[in-house]
Formats: sequence, C-alpha cells, structure tokens
Amino acid sequence: MSALKSRSTRPLMMMMMTTKRLSPRGATPTTTTTRSLMKMRREARKIRRNRGHHTRMISFRPLARPWLAAVYCCASLSTSSSSPINSGKDPAVAMAAISERAVEAAKPKAFYRQFEGELLKNKYDKDSNPDGCVMLSLAENTLAADIMLEKYQKAPSLDLSDSMYSNYQGILAFREAIASNIFAKHFKVQADADDIFLGVGASVLANQLCWSIANPGDGVLIPTPFYGAFSYDITVRNDLHLVRIQREAANDYALTTNMLESAYDDAMEKGVKPKILMLCSPDNPLGRLQTESELINILSWCAEKPDIHIVSDELYALSVHSKKGNFVSVLEIVSKFFPQMSARTHILWAASKDFGASGFRMGVLHTKNEDIKAVFRNLGVYVAVSNPIQRGLQHIFEDQEFVKYFVKENKDRLSQRHQLVATALEKEKIPFYKPS
Repeated sequence: MSALKSRSTRPLMMMMMTTKRLSPRGATPTTTTTRSLMKMRREARKIRRNRGHHTRMISFRPLARPWLAAVYCCASLSTSSSSPINSGKDPAVAMAAISERAVEAAKPKAFYRQFEGELLKNKYDKDSNPDGCVMLSLAENTLAADIMLEKYQKAPSLDLSDSMYSNYQGILAFREAIASNIFAKHFKVQADADDIFLGVGASVLANQLCWSIANPGDGVLIPTPFYGAFSYDITVRNDLHLVRIQREAANDYALTTNMLESAYDDAMEKGVKPKILMLCSPDNPLGRLQTESELINILSWCAEKPDIHIVSDELYALSVHSKKGNFVSVLEIVSKFFPQMSARTHILWAASKDFGASGFRMGVLHTKNEDIKAVFRNLGVYVAVSNPIQRGLQHIFEDQEFVKYFVKENKDRLSQRHQLVATALEKEKIPFYKPS
C-alpha cells in the first residue's frame, strides 16, 4: 500500500510543477506541458498494470484544455489512496473517482451509523437470535405493529390503475383520509388535502424541504440534544450548517427566546444566515412536550424574523401516553395566533412511529407555502410513495373507529413498556431523564 501511495502522489507532484507552465484557457499548450501530461498518462498506466485490474483509463487529449485533464488525473489518482470511502478496499474501485459531494455524503455523520449495518444483521430475537443486539439507537415501535399489520392485510385488492403512475403528491383519497382522521382529530387543525404531500419517509421530506427553503451555506437553528439523523437529513445534500441551541437540564430543556436570539446572533457574526428553525415535539430524544405557552413564545420570536421558516417534526404526535401533558401541534398554535406565519410553517409526520410502520416508508409534509408546493409537485417523482403502500394505509386511515382504537391501544402498550423499563433502570440505579 505504501508503494502504491508513493506512485499515486507522483502525478500530483508533477501537476504542481506543471501548473506554472499551463497556458491560459483556450491558448495552445506549451511543449513542456504536453510532455508532462503524457508522462502522467504513462505513470497512470503503470499504476493500473501494478494493480492488476481492468480499470477504466482516463482519456487524454493534451492539445485540448490540458489543465482539465491534469486536474482530473490527479484527483483520480490521489483520491484513490486517501479517500475515506475506499480505505482498505479494492484499489480498482478507488480509481473510479466520485464527486466531492458524494465523498462528503459517505462520511458517517452520527457515530452509530458506522456500525448500524452490521448490527442490523444481528438483531435480537427472543426465539431465533437470543444473543443478538438490542439497538438503542434505532427507534422502532413494534408494540402494536401486529394490530396495524392485521388491518393492513385486509385492505381491498388492488385494481389495474394501482399498477400505473399516479399523482406524485399522493393519491387524493389517501391524503383526504390523512387530513380528516389524522390532522383534524389529533393535530386539531382543519387541513386541506391540497396542503399534504407524501414521500418515502419523513427523512427525505425534511431533506427536500430544507433544500427548498435555504441556500448553500445558510444555517438551521436546532435545539440540543436532537435526533441524530437530522445531521444527515438537513446537511449532507444541502450544504447547510447546524446552528446548535444549547438547552439546559436545570430548565427542563425548555427552549427560550433568549437562547434563540443568542444562537441567531452568534451565527450571523460568523457569516451564517439562519433560514430554518427545526423543532421536534414530542421531543426526540427527550420525550418532553412543548407547552402552548412555550410554543407561543417561540413563534412570537420567529414572527419578528421574516426570513426564518419553522419546520416541526411531530412524528410522535399520536404516541403521548403520559397523563401529565397533552401534545400541542405547532400548526394549531399558528392557526390560532399567528396566521400570518402559515406560509413559513411546515409540519412533518409519518406512519413510522405512531403506527409501527417504519418499513412502509410513508412520510407526510403539511405546508401552505405555494412556492414549496410547486417544488414538491415538480420533484415529487423522486420521493413518491408506491400505490400499494398508499392503498393499504388508506384502508387504515379511512376507518375512524379503527384509528381511535389503535391509538389508544398503542398508548396503553407504550405506557406499560415505559413503566417496565423505568422500573428496571431505577432498580439498577441507572439515572435517566424524566420529562416533567
């Protein structure tokens, strides 16, 4: 590997010496440049022969814009030995240079993602794999999934139209069921099906939503601690900066306007313009609920910052099992007190947590912003949920009595499991956060 590395750096060194002699764009290259480029090509051939692999060779045209060919060659050869993606892997694969954004996307943003693939192959099962791993980093609700699945399997058979293309925004009847039986009943707002967009999970919707709102280099205000995958959902493809707002345990992790203002000012001083405030209620990972008064204070602050959009992750809205508090949606507060902010308030929800259907990949975006609607209608083909998944969940969500029964049963089972885990932790004297 050391010999390979030394070879791969030679063209890079030659590139550094050669750039001084490269001609301006469009001019005829010097003889020295041409000789250097051809020498680089011979060097690359040697590397390929030494590796013993049939890799695709870069085609050089030394008389046509040689500086581009030189940069391409050096990137391909030097990246092969230093790229974090290809470390310790087949050098033939390393020769196929990928984009800088792809290299960045391949880096784990949360430490547990480095091990997730292997752990998923060895998941605990009391019967088939009793020595397997219990992944505390993976939030899946299996407690009432059996009830959901039984109902799902009784959905009417698909017809021919379901095997064809449909509205990428989502099947209208399904969106109407979400509006009437999820948002109206549990988010306490009268939602219009036209304001609802479906996607293959809330993560992809969050990603595309942030892409639609902010420009590269902008900031996203986010209270800590936060759901680890936000680091992927928000930043990787969008080139956005997370502006962390440090909440305090002494204040039960409440988010205050002083915290918001301080984080906003610090970001602006560093040249990062916050465009999004990312909220999460019920809070992941804390499990706390934002009160109505807390949300009013937050939205009052946002109302004075006309460039900031609010994105609220409310994926656990139907899973609040505690008798101490009730879920209050940001959408409800905006509808009641801040109607002028409706165009910059966006709600994320999914069937993943509240209905134990994380594998179904069905997320929901609610937005009244006409420009963002136009973006999602235009790009919906990339995130569209399959018709069979929509039809099965439509069968569930259209049944008001079933949804009412399921939500109650799911909350009861969550409460029982919470008590079981809390008792075990207390017995072992392991401290844990208890939301007030």
